[in-house]
Order: sequence, then structure tokens, then C-alpha cells
Amino acid sequence: MRMGGMVSWAALAALEAVLAQQPPRLLALQPPAPGGAPKAAGATDEPAERPREGLRRMFNEARSLSELWDNLEYEREVGAHDNVLLYVDRINTLLASMDPATRQRELDVLLKTADFTKLQSLQGLPVVVLDSGDPDLSKKLRKGLDTFAATLQDHLRAQQSPEKLQEFTDRLLEGPTAFKAVMKELSNKGGFAVKPLLDLGRRTTDETQARDVTRALLELPPASLPGLIGALDVPDRDWQRRVARVIAFRAEIGDDMKSALPALELLLADDGLPVDTRIGVTAVVANLRKTHGKNLPPAADMLADTALRLYRHQVPLEKDSHLQIFHWQKGKGLVPGAVDGATTPVVSPAEAEQYWGMRAARKALEIQSGSRQARHALLGLWLENEAARQKASGKPFQLLAVSQPALLELLTGQDSPMLVELLREALTNDRQAVALGLLEALASRGDEMAGLERGNTISAYEMALESGEPRLRLAAAMAIARLPKPPSARVAARVVHVLAGFLTQGKPQDGQVRARVLMSMDSPDLLDELSHSLVAARYQVDGAVTARETMQRLLRGPDHDLLVVDGNIADIDLNHLLAQMGAEGPLSRMPVLVIAMPSPRQHSCLSVRFQDLEARRVAIEQELRQYHIEQKAKNTRQQAELAELDALYETIRKRNKGTLDAGSKENYDTSREQILERQKDEDKAFQIRFLPQFQLEGELATVRRGLTAVQTDFVIASREREDKLTRHLAPDKRVHVIRPGALGKPGAAVRTISATLNETRQIPLGPQEQILLANQAAELLAGMASGRIHGYDIRPAGKAMEVALGGDILTPPSRIAITQAIASLPGGSAQARLMGMAADPARPAPERFAAAEALARHVQRNGRLTTNAQVKALEDSLPEIQDPQVRARVSGALTMLSRPGGDKKLLDYKPRVAEPRAAEPQGEKPPGEGEQKPPAEKAPPENPQP
Repeated sequence: MRMGGMVSWAALAALEAVLAQQPPRLLALQPPAPGGAPKAAGATDEPAERPREGLRRMFNEARSLSELWDNLEYEREVGAHDNVLLYVDRINTLLASMDPATRQRELDVLLKTADFTKLQSLQGLPVVVLDSGDPDLSKKLRKGLDTFAATLQDHLRAQQSPEKLQEFTDRLLEGPTAFKAVMKELSNKGGFAVKPLLDLGRRTTDETQARDVTRALLELPPASLPGLIGALDVPDRDWQRRVARVIAFRAEIGDDMKSALPALELLLADDGLPVDTRIGVTAVVANLRKTHGKNLPPAADMLADTALRLYRHQVPLEKDSHLQIFHWQKGKGLVPGAVDGATTPVVSPAEAEQYWGMRAARKALEIQSGSRQARHALLGLWLENEAARQKASGKPFQLLAVSQPALLELLTGQDSPMLVELLREALTNDRQAVALGLLEALASRGDEMAGLERGNTISAYEMALESGEPRLRLAAAMAIARLPKPPSARVAARVVHVLAGFLTQGKPQDGQVRARVLMSMDSPDLLDELSHSLVAARYQVDGAVTARETMQRLLRGPDHDLLVVDGNIADIDLNHLLAQMGAEGPLSRMPVLVIAMPSPRQHSCLSVRFQDLEARRVAIEQELRQYHIEQKAKNTRQQAELAELDALYETIRKRNKGTLDAGSKENYDTSREQILERQKDEDKAFQIRFLPQFQLEGELATVRRGLTAVQTDFVIASREREDKLTRHLAPDKRVHVIRPGALGKPGAAVRTISATLNETRQIPLGPQEQILLANQAAELLAGMASGRIHGYDIRPAGKAMEVALGGDILTPPSRIAITQAIASLPGGSAQARLMGMAADPARPAPERFAAAEALARHVQRNGRLTTNAQVKALEDSLPEIQDPQVRARVSGALTMLSRPGGDKKLLDYKPRVAEPRAAEPQGEKPPGEGEQKPPAEKAPPENPQP
């Protein structure tokens, strides 16, 4: 059974957020308090005193920053958030009144004595206060805490400046006590601790002091290794030797030195390296390469191999914040980051690979200019670096001729086998931006080698035609079209098919920059709800309810950027769907989001429980609604009876000048008492009559708790299914398993889909880019139709070209080119399309002129293939044509449509039906001599003369 409206996606997102805060077993489903939501704990109707009387003296007597902070912590522990606000304001006022030196001293004391974790967690207090139901207090707390946090950040920034750190490090040589104090402070600086020590050592002239600094470098924690690696480039030979010995010694004691391998190999390539330093570095490199020092290859080969392995992601690197780079900059010394001007040493794995790979490849080419491996790695890394730069600037997949002409010139100067090898590797590893640059370079010089097949392996151009990235497919088609002739008939047909696919896409809506999503859900209700959420987030959404329909939509097009599929999809299961997508070239790399719904059995059980409880809730609410209507009618009737009695005696009171006499007063009291007694009896009878309905209030609360429990069980079952699907689909990197609530709201949907597309390097086509690609494909098809590009049959793309002319995605020049190309298509459909364009008064004159000219050529080649009504419509439009050139062309086309003169007779000709021949009577004699025989028909001559 389908869940139907059992639970909304937004509700699932909220339930998942609740379950993330506390375990499911702690979700106590208590009935709601009568009259509304329960009040927050500790809330009272009377405002609390601020501050409480017992703490007023403590508040007034606190003077220093530390005393105020201690009081603030106490108030927070007891839950007096209003008093916390007073202490925060008092602290901000005190800090603002201090001079800079005093403020610095007081904050130093506070940071050394206070628990910094509590200091950081204080930022979450406004959220707690807001959840308790006091938005005003939450807003004031947020404002005060933001001011306090800004003051602390300014103080920490001033304390962590390079000048302050260098001034503090210079105390290292003052004695053992100062040495310990400085090393304690530098132990949490990471790689930043190396620069002040190195600067101090280079300024010393005493060998004993230099040894103390070297010892300090050796005693730094492992987090300082990125700084030591960057210090290997120090121009001072003496300190370069000392840093290398520190790294070698740390490798001997067991520190992980894998990230230092490229820097150490670069150091070995230096011819001026001292012998003792070379021996130590060689031992470390040999150990990291798991070989003997004598078996190490030459420096150029070693660097080229390292650069190539970095380009191919075969060098294990640290992740997250552990991956840091420091480099030596002339005039500034050791600075963080891989490029000049960076403020943080933390880099991504791709940035680290580009930095070390390009350095290693360049050094290898300096030593041995003919190294093929080094050239391979350098070109690939340079292309990846350019792709990353374009993506960071917001202009991905930009042509190299526009963004980096020098790189394009360098690529076009390489030999063909190198470029083809790079292209194959980029396509195999899904490096789309790299492959696009290589295709541009190959197309710019009309390279035919990329179109050659290797035995049973398809050519590099054909691999690009099968890519899931539309930009790559069009670039491959353009590169093949530049060749003197297509490599084969199969490739030519594939090129035409690819170009036709770009013409069938509709014009994108204004402002639409997001991806095209195909959703395949087992439940139509959930499909509709999720579609509304994605449409609100400005995604193009197509839907399907079975896996078979999903596969048909994927194969039919238009191209989609993402597939969202239910884990319980019907018809064929999820594994078969993913296997079929993997067998199709363009679909094999499409990212897939699998929604971890509960298993079909759990789904069915939860659905039955929910439907039973929902039906019971509706029935109870209906009965309670009738009960409340009867109760309201009873109360209204009783109130009206009392009001009538009061009105009667009010009239008597007015006649008696505002008073009642003793008899009237006694009658009023007696009547009112009798009415109240009777109403009391009516109330008892009403309660007895509606006793079952009166007891339904408690049952309704129980049913509502049961509905919430079903939804909670749904979320828990989804989590269990998510874990199983994640383990099952882990080998397929393009598939990501998500929870049902991850797409429940537009904001969550945008975050989820954007993260998936960025991780899989899929960048959807924007509106302008989609129009540009369609017009480029139209120009290629027009060139093939005109014969300018030889060897292609565009007849399979005829329907796509007609669809493009009926839409509005093509620009006027492309529309005219396609109009002229249709003249080469056989069949009445193309002739009717041209005739309709020529007769359409809404089209501009150049398009009508091109349509009429193409219509005349089409009729000359194929004859008239249209009906009289279509010709009559074109004739009727002729008087309305204002442009003389268009009128002349349409008249010429009508003249061609009227030939041959017997067309109308041929269309109207109806052959006479032959009558059946009468049978001759038996025994009848043949006609005599006197009878005239019917003339015999002459046989046509065998070879008639013209």
C-alpha cells in the first residue's frame, strides 16, 4: 500500500531534526495541555524581579571582569537568563570604559582563568531562551553576546599577530625557564611556530644559541610539520641543512613523513646540497618509497613520477584541516598557503596536488627537458588549475582561447599522442574541464589522431561523444566536424544524433539557473509534494512512478543533471535501474540521489497503522464537532431563558423607578432559582445522553499521540534503511543515499542538490549557455546540410530541426540557417513546415524570405508534397506581404508548386471500377460470319518510341 498523505516531507525534516537532538526512546508523547501548548518550565504569570533580591548585593559589589564572569556563570547554571543578560551588559560596559592596555590585561586574565569551552558555548544561549518562549530576551542576549564576542576576537587577533609572536619567541634564549614558557606557547601554533624560530636562528651568530633553536624546532609537535616542510626552501644553506636534519630525525623516531616526500625529492634535485644533508634526505626518501637508497631513480625521473602520481590522485594526502602548506616568499620569509597573499595554510587536496605536482614537474623538466611523464603531469595539472580558477571566478567551462591563450598555444604545440593520451585519461577519470580544454586544442588544429580507433577500443572523440556532460559532447562534435571527413559512418551518425539533442531543448525560463531533476517515486502523492518543493527552489522537474518509465525518460531526453529515485521504486528494482544507467554512456556518470524510504513491508505496516488511526481521528473529531454543536445550542437556550426573565423584571424595575417591591423581588428570586434547578437537571441529562462523546476527548489525544508515534517510526525505519543502502551502494561513487526530509523544503533541497552536483563536478547549464550550445549545434547541422561539412547525413535530425524552428531557443541567424537546411530533407513534413513559415505574418521578413527560397528548392528536388489547402493558405497570405523581396520569393515558390500542370488532375483522378465479365452460356455457338466480332485490343509496343 502507498503511504499517500501519511507524512509530509516538511514534517519528516522536522522529525529528523528532533531525533537528531535526542534518542527516539526519550520522545515522550504527552497529550497537549488544555487550551493550548504547555507553558515553559518555571514560567509564571508575574514578572520575575531583575535581578532577584538575594543577588542584588552581589551584582552591585562585583567590580573586576573576573568577578563579573564568575557571577555570570552562576546565573547561567541556575537558569536565570535575565540576570545573565544584565551581567553581559555590565561586562560590555566595563570593557568599553577601559583603556587599551587595561582591557588587554583584563582579557588575558579572563582567557587564562575561564573555561574557554563555556565561553564558546555561551553563543548558543539565545537559541535556548528563544525555545523557552521569550523572543525579546533572546534578541537582547544575542546583541550583547555579539558585542562581547567581537571584543574577544579583536583581542585574540592582536595577540596572534606575527610581530607579537616574534617578540615573544625572542625570549627563547633567555634561559631554561623562558625556553619552557616559549615552547608551551608555540606548541599550539602549528606550522606558524616555525617562522619565528627560523628568523631567530638566522639572526643568531653563536653556535650554542643556534643549537637551542634547532632543539626547539625538534621539540615542536607533529602539527608543525607543514611549516618545517616549507622551511626546506630557506635560502640559508646552514639552516636548510639544520631543518633537513630535524625532519630526518623526526622520521627516525616514527613521525609520519608522507606529506614531506615531494619537498624532500625537490631538495635532492638541488646540485648544491651538502653531502651530509643529501645522505640523510636520501635515507628518508628511500624509506618513504620503500626501497634502498642505491635503488632510487635519478632526480628527474623521481620528480616526474611523483608529479604524475599527484596528477592521478595516487599520492595519499591528509584531509580537512591537517592538510596545510607553507612556502618561502622572497622578502617575507615563511608564509602560509600555496600562493602569495594567502592568510591560511589550510588547502584542499586538489590545491595541494597542483602545488606540489607543478613544482615537481617543472623541476623535472629543468633537469631533463624531454621527460614525457613530466610534460604529461604539467599539462594536466595546468589544465586543472585553470579549471579551478574559472570555477572560483564564477565562469566555469570557459574557452581557453578567451581565458588562457598561452595555455592553448602550449597545448596546440604538443604532439598528437600526448594530447590523445591526456584526453583519454581525462574522460576515463571524469575530469570534464580538462577534457574540454584538450578537445579545444585538438579541434583548433584539426587533429585526426583522436578519431582513430585502437583495435576494439573506440576513439577518444567517440568517448567524448558518450560523455554525460553536454558541453563535452558538443565540443567533441565540433572537433569531429573540423576533420576532412568523419572517421566512420557510425561516428557520423552519432554526431548528428548529439547535435539534434541540443535542438530539442525548450527555451529556459528567466532566472532559471538550477539543474534539471528527474524524480522517480513509488508514491504519486509524495512525488507531487516533492515536485512542488523543488519547483519552488527553481529546479526543472520531471516525474515518473516506475523504474521502466524512468529509464525511458532518461533515454528519450532532454538531458537531466540529476536523478532522484525512491529506494522502493516499482517495476524493476533499484539495482537493475542503476545497472542499465551504467551501460549507457551519457547516463553512466549522472549523479543519483536515492531516498531511503522504509522497506516495502515496513512501509505497508506503517501505512495501515496510519490509515486506521487517521480514520479514527476523523470520526472522533466529527462526533466531537456534533457534540459541541449540541452543547452550544443548549447553553444558548439556557442563557436566553435567563435573559428573558431578567428583561421582564427589568421592565418592572423601570416602572417602579429602579426598584422592586418585596413581592416582585421574592417572585424574581423564586423564578430564577427554579430555572437554574431545571437547567441543572438538563445538564445532567445532557451529560448522560452524550457520555460517550464526553469521553472521546481523552481518546482523541491518544489517537494523536499514536499518529505522531507512527511518523516517528517512519523516520527511524528510514534511518535504518539509509544505513543499509549506504553500505550496499558504497562502491558506486555517483550514488548518494539521503533521508526523506533532506528535500522536504526548498532551502534544504537546494543545499542537498548543490552539494551533490559539486561533489560529482556537475555544473548545470545556465539559460544563456543552453541557448549558446543550441545555436552552435544548429550552425553545424546547417553546414552539414549545405555541404560545407562533408560526409554527414542530417535526415535523422530532421524532426529536431523542425521542432527547433517551432520554438524560440534559436537566434535569427541560426533560425535562417536551419530553415535553409530543411530544404535538403525529403518528405512532406519539411515542405509543410517551410510553407507555414513563409505564410506566417508574425515572422520577420528575413525568415520568411529564407523559408520561401528553401521551399522553392525543396519542390524542385522532391516535387509537390502538400495539399491544395496548404497551397491555398500560402496564396491567401501573398496579398498581405509588404516586403517586395519576400513577395517575389513566395510568388516564385507558388509558381513551382503549380507545376506540373497535371498535378490537380492527378490528384482528382479516380479510375473507373472494372465491371465483372459476364459468363458465356454453355452450348452457344460462336458468332457466324454475318455477325460482327468486337475489335480486339492492341497490345502496347515492347519498346515505345519517345
